[in-house]
Amino acid sequence: MSIIDIARDTLKEIPMADVLRERLSLAFDLSAELERKIAVLQSENAVLKSQLEIERMDHQKTQQELQRLRKPYASARPLKAPAELWLGQ
Repeated sequence: MSIIDIARDTLKEIPMADVLRERLSLAFDLSAELERKIAVLQSENAVLKSQLEIERMDHQKTQQELQRLRKPYASARPLKAPAELWLGQ
């Protein structure tokens, strides 16, 4: 039995205005709705974290590949800009 059920049963036994009972019922409904939204958001968050980790790994592999490809050209002279070639510099 959940805490909400216990509260509802207790309210049935205590003489209380219908307005208060209705407001409490609405609060419980809102609480349940928010708990569902939290569950959905936590699920979406887990998916996004997983995608982010995949993207980080891909980025790291790409950076390693770029470094591997740059290595042979590290000591090479930089290419001249087209204007320098035209001016003969």
